[in-house]
Amino acid sequence: MGVGSPARPGSESRFCTGGSVAPTTTQYQRAIDLLKNFKVQAIIGPKMSMQARFTIGIGNKTNVPILSYSATSPYLSANQSKYFVRTALDDASQVPAIASLIQYFNWRQVILIYEDSDFGRGIVPYLVDAFQDADAHIPYRSIIPSVPTDDQIKVELNKLKTMQARVFVVHMSPNIAARLFVLAHDAEMLADGYVWIMTDSVGNMFSTLDKNTINSMQGVLGVRPYVPQSDKLLTFPARFLSRYRQQNQETPDPANPNIFHLWAYDTAWAIAMALRKAGPLALGLKLPSLQNINNSNDLSMLGVSQDGPGLIDSIRTTRFQGISGEFILVDGQRQGSVFEIFNVIGNSYQSIGFWTPNFGLTKKVITSSDASDNVGLNMVIWLGGSAQPPRGWEWPVAGKKLRIAVPVKPAPNPFVNIKNNLATGKFDVSGYSIDIFEAVMQEMPYAVPYEYIPVVDPNMAINLTISYSEICHQVSLKKYDAMVGDTTIIINRSSYVDFTLPYTESGVQMIVPMKENWSTSLWIFLKPIEPILWVAFLAVFVFTGFVIWLVEHKESRDFGGSAGKQLVNIAYFSFQALLAVPKGVLNRIIKSIPLLHLYG
Repeated sequence: MGVGSPARPGSESRFCTGGSVAPTTTQYQRAIDLLKNFKVQAIIGPKMSMQARFTIGIGNKTNVPILSYSATSPYLSANQSKYFVRTALDDASQVPAIASLIQYFNWRQVILIYEDSDFGRGIVPYLVDAFQDADAHIPYRSIIPSVPTDDQIKVELNKLKTMQARVFVVHMSPNIAARLFVLAHDAEMLADGYVWIMTDSVGNMFSTLDKNTINSMQGVLGVRPYVPQSDKLLTFPARFLSRYRQQNQETPDPANPNIFHLWAYDTAWAIAMALRKAGPLALGLKLPSLQNINNSNDLSMLGVSQDGPGLIDSIRTTRFQGISGEFILVDGQRQGSVFEIFNVIGNSYQSIGFWTPNFGLTKKVITSSDASDNVGLNMVIWLGGSAQPPRGWEWPVAGKKLRIAVPVKPAPNPFVNIKNNLATGKFDVSGYSIDIFEAVMQEMPYAVPYEYIPVVDPNMAINLTISYSEICHQVSLKKYDAMVGDTTIIINRSSYVDFTLPYTESGVQMIVPMKENWSTSLWIFLKPIEPILWVAFLAVFVFTGFVIWLVEHKESRDFGGSAGKQLVNIAYFSFQALLAVPKGVLNRIIKSIPLLHLYG
Protein backbone atom coordinates (compact mmCIF):
# COMPACT_ATOMS: atom_id res chain seq x y z
CA MET A 1 0.00 0.00 0.00
CA GLY A 2 1.30 3.43 -0.85
CA VAL A 3 0.37 6.60 1.01
CA GLY A 4 0.65 9.70 -1.13
CA SER A 5 -1.43 12.34 0.60
CA PRO A 6 -2.51 13.33 4.11
CA ALA A 7 -5.35 11.26 5.49
CA ARG A 8 -7.40 11.11 8.59
CA PRO A 9 -8.61 8.03 10.51
CA GLY A 10 -11.56 6.55 8.69
CA SER A 11 -10.76 7.92 5.26
CA GLU A 12 -9.94 5.65 2.35
CA SER A 13 -6.41 5.24 1.04
CA ARG A 14 -5.17 3.90 -2.24
CA PHE A 15 -4.08 0.27 -2.18
CA CYS A 16 -1.48 -0.96 -4.64
CA THR A 17 -1.72 -4.75 -4.46
CA GLY A 18 -0.27 -7.47 -6.60
CA GLY A 19 -2.28 -10.51 -5.63
CA SER A 20 -0.21 -13.42 -4.33
CA VAL A 21 3.31 -13.12 -3.04
CA ALA A 22 5.67 -12.57 -5.94
CA PRO A 23 9.42 -13.16 -6.14
CA THR A 24 11.65 -10.73 -4.33
CA THR A 25 12.82 -8.96 -7.46
CA THR A 26 9.19 -8.27 -8.45
CA GLN A 27 8.48 -6.78 -5.02
CA TYR A 28 11.63 -4.71 -5.33
CA GLN A 29 10.54 -3.31 -8.70
CA ARG A 30 7.04 -2.62 -7.38
CA ALA A 31 8.46 -0.60 -4.48
CA ILE A 32 10.55 1.43 -6.93
CA ASP A 33 7.48 1.93 -9.13
CA LEU A 34 5.47 3.28 -6.17
CA LEU A 35 8.21 5.76 -5.33
CA LYS A 36 9.03 6.75 -8.90
CA ASN A 37 5.61 7.00 -10.51
CA PHE A 38 3.18 7.50 -7.63
CA LYS A 39 5.49 9.58 -5.39
CA VAL A 40 4.26 7.79 -2.27
CA GLN A 41 5.38 9.01 1.17
CA ALA A 42 5.11 5.62 2.97
CA ILE A 43 4.87 1.95 1.99
CA ILE A 44 3.00 -0.78 3.87
CA GLY A 45 4.72 -4.03 3.02
CA PRO A 46 6.37 -6.23 1.97
CA LYS A 47 4.80 -9.42 3.27
CA MET A 48 7.88 -11.61 3.70
CA SER A 49 11.10 -11.03 5.64
CA MET A 50 13.35 -11.72 2.64
CA GLN A 51 11.48 -9.15 0.60
CA ALA A 52 11.74 -6.68 3.47
CA ARG A 53 15.53 -6.87 3.39
CA PHE A 54 15.59 -5.32 -0.10
CA THR A 55 12.85 -2.80 0.62
CA ILE A 56 14.60 -1.52 3.76
CA GLY A 57 17.46 -0.29 1.62
CA ILE A 58 15.06 1.63 -0.60
CA GLY A 59 13.40 3.32 2.38
CA ASN A 60 16.76 4.24 3.85
CA LYS A 61 17.86 5.72 0.51
CA THR A 62 14.70 7.76 -0.06
CA ASN A 63 13.72 8.59 3.57
CA VAL A 64 10.36 6.89 2.96
CA PRO A 65 8.93 4.89 5.92
CA ILE A 66 8.57 1.16 5.23
CA LEU A 67 6.02 -0.61 7.48
CA SER A 68 5.63 -4.39 7.53
CA TYR A 69 2.82 -6.22 9.34
CA SER A 70 3.90 -9.77 8.40
CA ALA A 71 7.73 -9.93 8.21
CA THR A 72 8.35 -11.83 11.48
CA SER A 73 11.88 -13.21 11.13
CA PRO A 74 14.14 -12.41 14.12
CA TYR A 75 16.98 -11.89 11.64
CA LEU A 76 15.12 -8.78 10.46
CA SER A 77 15.63 -5.93 12.91
CA ALA A 78 14.03 -2.50 12.97
CA ASN A 79 17.41 -1.18 14.12
CA GLN A 80 18.79 -1.80 10.62
CA SER A 81 17.19 1.40 9.39
CA LYS A 82 15.46 4.35 10.96
CA TYR A 83 12.81 4.21 8.22
CA PHE A 84 11.80 0.58 8.78
CA VAL A 85 8.96 -0.18 11.22
CA ARG A 86 7.67 -3.66 12.03
CA THR A 87 4.07 -3.59 13.22
CA ALA A 88 4.05 -7.37 13.74
CA LEU A 89 5.60 -9.40 16.55
CA ASP A 90 8.79 -11.17 15.60
CA ASP A 91 8.99 -14.95 16.01
CA ALA A 92 11.40 -14.75 18.96
CA SER A 93 8.82 -12.99 21.15
CA GLN A 94 6.91 -16.26 21.65
CA VAL A 95 9.97 -18.27 22.75
CA PRO A 96 9.62 -17.54 26.52
CA ALA A 97 6.01 -18.76 26.41
CA ILE A 98 7.05 -22.05 24.75
CA ALA A 99 9.92 -22.51 27.22
CA SER A 100 7.57 -21.92 30.16
CA LEU A 101 5.25 -24.58 28.76
CA ILE A 102 8.14 -27.07 28.56
CA GLN A 103 9.25 -26.24 32.09
CA TYR A 104 5.73 -26.39 33.51
CA PHE A 105 5.32 -30.04 32.51
CA ASN A 106 8.93 -30.88 33.45
CA TRP A 107 9.89 -32.16 30.01
CA ARG A 108 13.65 -32.59 29.64
CA GLN A 109 14.05 -33.42 25.94
CA VAL A 110 12.52 -31.46 23.05
CA ILE A 111 12.92 -32.08 19.33
CA LEU A 112 12.62 -29.11 16.96
CA ILE A 113 10.90 -29.58 13.60
CA TYR A 114 11.34 -26.62 11.27
CA GLU A 115 11.56 -25.85 7.59
CA ASP A 116 14.87 -25.24 5.88
CA SER A 117 14.52 -21.51 5.20
CA ASP A 118 15.45 -18.20 6.79
CA PHE A 119 11.99 -18.13 8.33
CA GLY A 120 12.37 -21.61 9.84
CA ARG A 121 15.95 -21.23 11.04
CA GLY A 122 15.47 -17.76 12.52
CA ILE A 123 13.81 -18.92 15.73
CA VAL A 124 16.16 -21.86 16.44
CA PRO A 125 18.95 -20.01 18.37
CA TYR A 126 16.36 -18.39 20.62
CA LEU A 127 14.66 -21.73 21.34
CA VAL A 128 17.99 -23.39 22.14
CA ASP A 129 18.90 -20.70 24.68
CA ALA A 130 15.42 -20.67 26.24
CA PHE A 131 15.28 -24.48 26.58
CA GLN A 132 18.72 -24.49 28.17
CA ASP A 133 17.47 -22.04 30.79
CA ALA A 134 14.46 -24.32 31.34
CA ASP A 135 16.78 -27.30 31.99
CA ALA A 136 15.80 -29.01 28.74
CA HIS A 137 17.99 -29.95 25.82
CA ILE A 138 17.48 -30.65 22.13
CA PRO A 139 18.74 -34.14 21.19
CA TYR A 140 17.81 -33.78 17.51
CA ARG A 141 16.70 -31.16 14.99
CA SER A 142 14.40 -32.34 12.23
CA ILE A 143 14.85 -30.09 9.18
CA ILE A 144 12.10 -30.26 6.56
CA PRO A 145 12.86 -28.88 3.06
CA SER A 146 11.07 -25.65 2.19
CA VAL A 147 9.38 -27.45 -0.72
CA PRO A 148 9.15 -31.02 0.60
CA THR A 149 7.69 -34.15 -0.90
CA ASP A 150 5.59 -36.53 1.17
CA ASP A 151 8.41 -39.10 1.07
CA GLN A 152 10.87 -36.60 2.55
CA ILE A 153 8.48 -35.84 5.40
CA LYS A 154 7.89 -39.56 6.02
CA VAL A 155 11.64 -40.21 6.24
CA GLU A 156 11.96 -37.62 9.01
CA LEU A 157 8.91 -38.97 10.83
CA ASN A 158 10.38 -42.48 10.78
CA LYS A 159 13.57 -41.13 12.37
CA LEU A 160 11.58 -39.38 15.08
CA LYS A 161 9.56 -42.50 15.79
CA THR A 162 12.68 -44.47 16.73
CA MET A 163 13.85 -41.84 19.24
CA GLN A 164 12.97 -41.76 22.91
CA ALA A 165 11.99 -38.07 23.00
CA ARG A 166 8.27 -37.52 22.47
CA VAL A 167 7.98 -33.71 22.70
CA PHE A 168 8.03 -31.90 19.32
CA VAL A 169 7.96 -28.16 18.62
CA VAL A 170 6.85 -27.36 15.06
CA HIS A 171 7.82 -24.09 13.37
CA MET A 172 7.04 -23.89 9.67
CA SER A 173 4.64 -22.34 7.20
CA PRO A 174 1.02 -23.48 7.57
CA ASN A 175 0.83 -25.39 4.27
CA ILE A 176 3.86 -27.55 5.14
CA ALA A 177 2.66 -27.99 8.74
CA ALA A 178 -0.73 -29.21 7.51
CA ARG A 179 0.93 -31.96 5.46
CA LEU A 180 3.23 -32.83 8.36
CA PHE A 181 0.37 -33.33 10.82
CA VAL A 182 -1.64 -35.47 8.40
CA LEU A 183 1.35 -37.72 7.68
CA ALA A 184 2.26 -37.89 11.37
CA HIS A 185 -1.30 -38.96 12.16
CA ASP A 186 -1.08 -41.71 9.54
CA ALA A 187 2.22 -42.84 11.12
CA GLU A 188 0.46 -43.11 14.54
CA MET A 189 2.63 -40.35 15.99
CA LEU A 190 -0.36 -38.24 17.06
CA ALA A 191 -1.25 -40.74 19.75
CA ASP A 192 -1.04 -41.19 23.51
CA GLY A 193 2.42 -40.41 24.89
CA TYR A 194 3.33 -37.82 22.25
CA VAL A 195 3.38 -34.02 22.67
CA TRP A 196 3.13 -31.68 19.68
CA ILE A 197 3.46 -27.92 20.13
CA MET A 198 3.03 -25.56 17.19
CA THR A 199 4.37 -22.02 17.17
CA ASP A 200 2.34 -19.00 16.15
CA SER A 201 3.36 -19.53 12.51
CA VAL A 202 0.66 -22.22 12.50
CA GLY A 203 -1.43 -20.91 15.38
CA ASN A 204 -2.03 -17.57 13.71
CA MET A 205 -3.31 -19.30 10.56
CA PHE A 206 -5.28 -22.04 12.31
CA SER A 207 -8.57 -20.83 10.80
CA THR A 208 -7.22 -21.48 7.30
CA LEU A 209 -6.58 -25.20 7.93
CA ASP A 210 -9.00 -27.67 6.37
CA LYS A 211 -11.19 -30.02 8.35
CA ASN A 212 -9.08 -33.11 7.61
CA THR A 213 -5.96 -31.45 8.98
CA ILE A 214 -7.73 -30.26 12.14
CA ASN A 215 -9.11 -33.77 12.75
CA SER A 216 -5.57 -35.16 12.66
CA MET A 217 -4.36 -32.54 15.17
CA GLN A 218 -6.62 -33.48 18.08
CA GLY A 219 -4.73 -32.82 21.33
CA VAL A 220 -2.03 -30.62 19.78
CA LEU A 221 -0.99 -27.50 21.74
CA GLY A 222 -0.45 -24.11 20.11
CA VAL A 223 0.93 -20.69 20.98
CA ARG A 224 -0.17 -17.40 19.43
CA PRO A 225 -0.44 -13.71 20.37
CA TYR A 226 -3.45 -12.89 22.50
CA VAL A 227 -6.00 -10.48 21.00
CA PRO A 228 -8.24 -8.97 23.70
CA GLN A 229 -11.97 -8.89 23.01
CA SER A 230 -13.46 -5.53 22.07
CA ASP A 231 -16.48 -4.13 20.24
CA LYS A 232 -14.28 -3.25 17.25
CA LEU A 233 -13.03 -6.83 17.05
CA LEU A 234 -16.54 -8.29 17.17
CA THR A 235 -17.74 -6.17 14.24
CA PHE A 236 -14.55 -6.43 12.19
CA PRO A 237 -15.18 -9.84 10.48
CA ALA A 238 -18.50 -8.67 8.99
CA ARG A 239 -16.98 -5.42 7.74
CA PHE A 240 -13.95 -7.30 6.40
CA LEU A 241 -16.08 -9.74 4.38
CA SER A 242 -18.29 -6.94 3.07
CA ARG A 243 -15.31 -4.94 1.78
CA TYR A 244 -13.69 -8.09 0.36
CA ARG A 245 -16.84 -9.01 -1.60
CA GLN A 246 -17.03 -5.52 -3.06
CA GLN A 247 -13.47 -5.66 -4.36
CA ASN A 248 -13.37 -9.39 -5.29
CA GLN A 249 -16.76 -10.27 -6.67
CA GLU A 250 -15.61 -13.30 -8.67
CA THR A 251 -13.59 -15.03 -5.93
CA PRO A 252 -14.93 -17.08 -3.00
CA ASP A 253 -15.06 -15.62 0.47
CA PRO A 254 -11.83 -16.01 2.47
CA ALA A 255 -11.55 -17.57 5.91
CA ASN A 256 -12.15 -15.53 9.02
CA PRO A 257 -9.67 -12.67 9.50
CA ASN A 258 -6.46 -13.74 11.20
CA ILE A 259 -3.94 -11.80 13.25
CA PHE A 260 -2.16 -10.51 10.12
CA HIS A 261 -5.38 -8.87 8.90
CA LEU A 262 -5.73 -7.19 12.31
CA TRP A 263 -2.11 -6.01 12.25
CA ALA A 264 -2.54 -4.65 8.72
CA TYR A 265 -5.65 -2.75 9.79
CA ASP A 266 -3.85 -1.25 12.80
CA THR A 267 -0.87 -0.37 10.59
CA ALA A 268 -3.06 1.68 8.29
CA TRP A 269 -4.56 3.47 11.29
CA ALA A 270 -1.09 4.14 12.69
CA ILE A 271 -0.05 5.91 9.47
CA ALA A 272 -3.30 7.87 9.38
CA MET A 273 -2.85 9.03 12.97
CA ALA A 274 0.81 9.85 12.33
CA LEU A 275 -0.16 11.97 9.31
CA ARG A 276 -2.67 13.87 11.41
CA LYS A 277 0.01 14.50 14.05
CA ALA A 278 2.75 15.43 11.54
CA GLY A 279 0.53 17.78 9.56
CA PRO A 280 0.40 18.27 5.77
CA LEU A 281 3.29 16.74 3.82
CA ALA A 282 4.06 19.90 1.87
CA LEU A 283 7.80 19.58 1.28
CA GLY A 284 7.49 16.76 -1.26
CA LEU A 285 10.39 14.92 -2.85
CA LYS A 286 13.82 16.21 -3.70
CA LEU A 287 14.64 14.78 -7.11
CA PRO A 288 18.21 13.84 -8.08
CA SER A 289 20.19 16.03 -10.45
CA LEU A 290 19.93 15.51 -14.19
CA GLN A 291 23.49 14.21 -14.29
CA ASN A 292 22.64 11.40 -11.82
CA ILE A 293 19.52 10.52 -13.81
CA ASN A 294 21.47 9.96 -16.98
CA ASN A 295 24.34 7.99 -15.44
CA SER A 296 22.78 5.85 -12.68
CA ASN A 297 20.39 2.97 -12.10
CA ASP A 298 16.73 3.10 -11.06
CA LEU A 299 17.50 3.43 -7.34
CA SER A 300 19.56 6.57 -7.70
CA MET A 301 16.85 8.09 -9.92
CA LEU A 302 14.40 8.14 -7.00
CA GLY A 303 13.70 11.33 -5.14
CA VAL A 304 14.38 11.81 -1.43
CA SER A 305 11.36 12.60 0.75
CA GLN A 306 11.74 15.87 2.65
CA ASP A 307 8.76 14.97 4.85
CA GLY A 308 10.11 11.48 5.68
CA PRO A 309 12.09 12.35 8.86
CA GLY A 310 9.11 14.04 10.48
CA LEU A 311 6.70 11.34 9.35
CA ILE A 312 8.79 8.43 10.63
CA ASP A 313 9.25 10.14 14.01
CA SER A 314 5.50 10.60 14.22
CA ILE A 315 4.86 6.94 13.32
CA ARG A 316 7.34 5.62 15.90
CA THR A 317 5.72 7.64 18.70
CA THR A 318 2.11 6.80 17.81
CA ARG A 319 0.17 4.91 20.46
CA PHE A 320 -3.48 3.87 20.43
CA GLN A 321 -5.82 1.01 21.27
CA GLY A 322 -6.04 -0.91 18.03
CA ILE A 323 -8.24 -3.75 16.96
CA SER A 324 -5.47 -6.25 17.76
CA GLY A 325 -4.65 -4.70 21.11
CA GLU A 326 -2.57 -1.78 22.28
CA PHE A 327 -0.36 -0.42 19.49
CA ILE A 328 3.07 0.44 20.95
CA LEU A 329 6.36 0.69 19.07
CA VAL A 330 9.73 0.46 20.84
CA ASP A 331 12.70 1.15 18.57
CA GLY A 332 10.45 0.61 15.57
CA GLN A 333 9.23 -2.79 16.77
CA ARG A 334 5.74 -3.67 17.95
CA GLN A 335 5.64 -4.89 21.55
CA GLY A 336 3.48 -7.76 22.71
CA SER A 337 3.21 -9.06 26.25
CA VAL A 338 0.50 -11.75 26.33
CA PHE A 339 0.41 -15.06 24.47
CA GLU A 340 -2.47 -17.49 24.40
CA ILE A 341 -1.97 -21.25 24.89
CA PHE A 342 -4.66 -23.27 23.14
CA ASN A 343 -5.58 -26.93 22.73
CA VAL A 344 -6.99 -28.36 19.49
CA ILE A 345 -10.29 -30.06 20.37
CA GLY A 346 -12.99 -31.14 17.90
CA ASN A 347 -13.37 -28.85 14.91
CA SER A 348 -11.83 -25.88 16.71
CA TYR A 349 -9.69 -25.18 19.76
CA GLN A 350 -9.99 -24.45 23.46
CA SER A 351 -7.97 -21.80 25.28
CA ILE A 352 -6.19 -23.42 28.24
CA GLY A 353 -4.17 -20.49 29.54
CA PHE A 354 -2.02 -17.46 28.89
CA TRP A 355 1.58 -16.40 29.30
CA THR A 356 2.74 -12.97 30.47
CA PRO A 357 6.27 -11.81 31.31
CA ASN A 358 5.32 -10.90 34.88
CA PHE A 359 3.26 -13.94 35.90
CA GLY A 360 4.28 -16.74 33.53
CA LEU A 361 1.58 -19.31 32.76
CA THR A 362 -1.86 -18.45 34.11
CA LYS A 363 -5.35 -19.81 33.62
CA LYS A 364 -6.66 -16.41 32.55
CA VAL A 365 -5.34 -12.96 31.79
CA ILE A 366 -4.70 -11.68 35.29
CA THR A 367 -3.60 -8.70 37.31
CA SER A 368 -1.40 -8.71 40.37
CA SER A 369 -4.44 -8.89 42.67
CA ASP A 370 -5.51 -12.40 41.64
CA ALA A 371 -2.23 -13.86 40.38
CA SER A 372 -1.87 -16.53 43.08
CA ASP A 373 -5.26 -18.08 42.35
CA ASN A 374 -4.73 -18.58 38.62
CA VAL A 375 -1.17 -19.81 38.24
CA GLY A 376 -0.83 -22.77 35.85
CA LEU A 377 -3.07 -24.01 33.06
CA ASN A 378 -6.59 -25.30 32.70
CA MET A 379 -7.21 -28.95 31.89
CA VAL A 380 -5.59 -30.19 28.70
CA ILE A 381 -6.94 -32.96 26.49
CA TRP A 382 -3.80 -34.64 25.24
CA LEU A 383 -3.23 -36.75 22.19
CA GLY A 384 -5.26 -39.93 22.45
CA GLY A 385 -7.85 -38.26 24.67
CA SER A 386 -5.88 -38.63 27.90
CA ALA A 387 -6.07 -36.01 30.66
CA GLN A 388 -2.74 -37.15 32.17
CA PRO A 389 0.28 -35.13 30.95
CA PRO A 390 2.75 -37.30 29.01
CA ARG A 391 6.15 -37.75 30.61
CA GLY A 392 7.83 -36.67 27.37
CA TRP A 393 9.77 -39.82 26.56
CA GLU A 394 9.18 -43.49 25.90
CA TRP A 395 11.31 -46.57 25.52
CA PRO A 396 13.02 -46.37 22.15
CA VAL A 397 11.96 -48.88 19.52
CA ALA A 398 15.57 -49.96 18.96
CA GLY A 399 18.74 -49.60 20.97
CA LYS A 400 21.12 -51.35 23.33
CA LYS A 401 19.84 -52.32 26.78
CA LEU A 402 21.93 -52.02 29.92
CA ARG A 403 22.95 -55.41 31.34
CA ILE A 404 22.32 -55.25 35.08
CA ALA A 405 24.01 -58.04 37.06
CA VAL A 406 21.98 -59.36 40.01
CA PRO A 407 23.58 -61.86 42.42
CA VAL A 408 21.63 -65.06 43.02
CA LYS A 409 21.24 -65.61 46.78
CA PRO A 410 21.39 -69.12 48.28
CA ALA A 411 18.13 -68.45 50.15
CA PRO A 412 15.23 -65.97 49.91
CA ASN A 413 16.46 -62.54 50.89
CA PRO A 414 14.57 -59.27 51.49
CA PHE A 415 17.22 -57.28 49.58
CA VAL A 416 17.58 -59.35 46.40
CA ASN A 417 15.38 -62.27 45.46
CA ILE A 418 15.30 -64.04 42.08
CA LYS A 419 12.66 -66.57 41.05
CA ASN A 420 12.39 -68.48 37.81
CA ASN A 421 8.97 -67.87 36.29
CA LEU A 422 8.10 -71.10 34.52
CA ALA A 423 5.05 -69.55 32.84
CA THR A 424 7.00 -66.85 31.02
CA GLY A 425 10.43 -68.48 30.98
CA LYS A 426 11.94 -65.34 32.53
CA PHE A 427 13.33 -64.36 35.91
CA ASP A 428 11.28 -62.35 38.39
CA VAL A 429 13.60 -60.05 40.31
CA SER A 430 12.39 -58.39 43.53
CA GLY A 431 13.67 -57.05 46.82
CA TYR A 432 14.52 -53.81 48.58
CA SER A 433 17.64 -53.11 46.47
CA ILE A 434 15.70 -53.78 43.27
CA ASP A 435 12.89 -51.42 44.33
CA ILE A 436 15.38 -48.61 44.96
CA PHE A 437 17.05 -49.16 41.57
CA GLU A 438 13.75 -49.13 39.69
CA ALA A 439 12.56 -46.02 41.56
CA VAL A 440 15.73 -44.22 40.46
CA MET A 441 15.23 -45.30 36.84
CA GLN A 442 11.66 -43.99 36.90
CA GLU A 443 12.93 -40.57 37.96
CA MET A 444 15.31 -40.35 35.02
CA PRO A 445 14.31 -37.56 32.59
CA TYR A 446 14.97 -39.86 29.62
CA ALA A 447 14.53 -43.50 28.75
CA VAL A 448 17.21 -45.98 29.83
CA PRO A 449 16.31 -49.56 28.79
CA TYR A 450 17.82 -52.31 30.92
CA GLU A 451 17.55 -56.02 31.65
CA TYR A 452 18.45 -58.07 34.72
CA ILE A 453 21.07 -60.80 34.35
CA PRO A 454 21.11 -63.32 37.25
CA VAL A 455 24.69 -64.21 38.16
CA VAL A 456 25.49 -67.51 39.89
CA ASP A 457 28.96 -68.15 41.33
CA PRO A 458 30.12 -71.67 42.28
CA ASN A 459 31.84 -70.33 45.40
CA MET A 460 28.79 -68.43 46.62
CA ALA A 461 27.57 -71.19 48.95
CA ILE A 462 31.02 -71.35 50.56
CA ASN A 463 32.11 -67.71 50.64
CA LEU A 464 29.56 -65.07 49.64
CA THR A 465 32.13 -62.22 49.84
CA ILE A 466 34.23 -63.73 47.07
CA SER A 467 31.16 -63.96 44.82
CA TYR A 468 30.23 -60.29 45.22
CA SER A 469 33.81 -59.16 44.61
CA GLU A 470 33.98 -61.31 41.49
CA ILE A 471 30.79 -59.73 40.10
CA CYS A 472 32.23 -56.26 40.72
CA HIS A 473 35.35 -57.31 38.85
CA GLN A 474 33.22 -58.51 35.91
CA VAL A 475 31.47 -55.14 35.82
CA SER A 476 34.87 -53.46 35.52
CA LEU A 477 35.66 -55.81 32.61
CA LYS A 478 32.50 -54.56 30.78
CA LYS A 479 30.81 -57.94 30.95
CA TYR A 480 27.97 -56.19 32.76
CA ASP A 481 27.06 -52.52 32.74
CA ALA A 482 26.13 -52.32 36.41
CA MET A 483 25.34 -54.41 39.46
CA VAL A 484 22.31 -54.13 41.74
CA GLY A 485 22.26 -55.80 45.14
CA ASP A 486 23.10 -55.54 48.81
CA THR A 487 26.78 -55.05 48.05
CA THR A 488 28.98 -53.88 50.90
CA ILE A 489 31.41 -51.10 50.00
CA ILE A 490 34.94 -52.30 50.72
CA ILE A 491 38.37 -51.18 49.53
CA ASN A 492 39.15 -53.84 46.93
CA ARG A 493 35.71 -53.51 45.29
CA SER A 494 36.04 -49.74 45.14
CA SER A 495 39.13 -50.20 42.98
CA TYR A 496 36.98 -51.94 40.35
CA VAL A 497 33.69 -50.01 40.31
CA ASP A 498 32.04 -46.84 41.54
CA PHE A 499 29.38 -47.21 44.22
CA THR A 500 26.27 -45.14 44.80
CA LEU A 501 25.82 -43.44 48.13
CA PRO A 502 24.84 -45.96 50.82
CA TYR A 503 21.08 -46.20 51.29
CA THR A 504 21.32 -48.38 54.43
CA GLU A 505 23.21 -47.25 57.53
CA SER A 506 26.03 -49.29 59.02
CA GLY A 507 29.05 -48.83 61.34
CA VAL A 508 29.70 -48.24 65.04
CA GLN A 509 26.72 -47.24 67.12
CA MET A 510 26.36 -46.07 70.74
CA ILE A 511 23.36 -46.43 73.00
CA VAL A 512 22.87 -43.74 75.65
CA PRO A 513 20.05 -43.30 78.17
CA MET A 514 17.39 -40.82 77.19
CA LYS A 515 17.05 -39.64 80.84
CA GLU A 516 19.72 -37.28 82.12
CA ASN A 517 21.34 -38.31 85.45
CA TRP A 518 23.76 -35.55 86.45
CA SER A 519 25.30 -35.77 89.97
CA THR A 520 25.68 -32.70 92.20
CA SER A 521 28.26 -34.32 94.53
CA LEU A 522 31.50 -32.45 95.36
CA TRP A 523 33.48 -35.53 94.34
CA ILE A 524 32.04 -35.65 90.82
CA PHE A 525 35.52 -34.95 89.45
CA LEU A 526 36.55 -38.45 90.62
CA LYS A 527 33.94 -40.18 88.43
CA PRO A 528 35.80 -40.20 85.07
CA ILE A 529 38.60 -42.36 86.58
CA GLU A 530 38.10 -45.77 88.18
CA PRO A 531 38.95 -46.12 91.93
CA ILE A 532 41.69 -48.63 91.20
CA LEU A 533 43.39 -46.03 89.02
CA TRP A 534 43.22 -43.45 91.82
CA VAL A 535 44.87 -46.01 94.14
CA ALA A 536 47.60 -46.51 91.53
CA PHE A 537 48.17 -42.74 91.36
CA LEU A 538 48.49 -42.55 95.17
CA ALA A 539 50.91 -45.49 95.29
CA VAL A 540 53.15 -43.92 92.66
CA PHE A 541 53.02 -40.63 94.54
CA VAL A 542 54.11 -42.21 97.83
CA PHE A 543 56.74 -44.37 96.20
CA THR A 544 58.26 -41.41 94.36
CA GLY A 545 58.46 -39.35 97.57
CA PHE A 546 60.02 -42.22 99.50
CA VAL A 547 62.71 -42.77 96.88
CA ILE A 548 63.62 -39.07 96.85
CA TRP A 549 63.78 -38.97 100.66
CA LEU A 550 65.90 -42.13 100.77
CA VAL A 551 68.45 -40.70 98.38
CA GLU A 552 68.59 -37.12 99.62
CA HIS A 553 67.86 -37.01 103.38
CA LYS A 554 71.45 -37.64 104.53
CA GLU A 555 73.11 -34.95 102.39
CA SER A 556 70.38 -32.39 101.62
CA ARG A 557 69.47 -29.82 104.23
CA ASP A 558 65.98 -29.57 102.76
CA PHE A 559 65.21 -33.00 104.15
CA GLY A 560 66.39 -32.21 107.67
CA GLY A 561 64.33 -31.11 110.63
CA SER A 562 61.30 -32.64 112.19
CA ALA A 563 59.40 -35.58 110.74
CA GLY A 564 56.54 -33.30 109.71
CA LYS A 565 58.86 -31.00 107.78
CA GLN A 566 60.45 -33.95 106.02
CA LEU A 567 56.98 -35.27 105.11
CA VAL A 568 56.08 -31.93 103.56
CA ASN A 569 59.30 -31.88 101.52
CA ILE A 570 58.68 -35.41 100.35
CA ALA A 571 55.20 -34.39 99.19
CA TYR A 572 56.63 -31.33 97.46
CA PHE A 573 59.20 -33.26 95.45
CA SER A 574 56.61 -35.90 94.58
CA PHE A 575 54.25 -33.23 93.23
CA GLN A 576 57.09 -31.56 91.41
CA ALA A 577 58.18 -34.80 89.77
CA LEU A 578 54.65 -35.87 88.78
CA LEU A 579 52.98 -32.56 88.00
CA ALA A 580 55.91 -30.11 87.52
CA VAL A 581 54.40 -27.68 90.07
CA PRO A 582 56.69 -24.67 90.76
CA LYS A 583 57.99 -24.48 94.36
CA GLY A 584 56.53 -21.00 94.95
CA VAL A 585 53.06 -22.20 93.99
CA LEU A 586 53.37 -25.24 96.20
CA ASN A 587 54.52 -23.09 99.17
CA ARG A 588 51.41 -20.95 98.80
CA ILE A 589 49.27 -24.09 98.80
CA ILE A 590 51.05 -25.40 101.91
CA LYS A 591 50.67 -22.10 103.77
CA SER A 592 46.94 -22.05 102.92
CA ILE A 593 46.52 -25.42 104.71
CA PRO A 594 46.85 -24.91 108.52
CA LEU A 595 47.95 -28.43 109.37
CA LEU A 596 50.81 -28.48 106.86
CA HIS A 597 51.80 -24.94 107.90
CA LEU A 598 52.29 -26.06 111.50
CA TYR A 599 54.51 -28.93 110.43
CA GLY A 600 56.50 -26.63 108.14
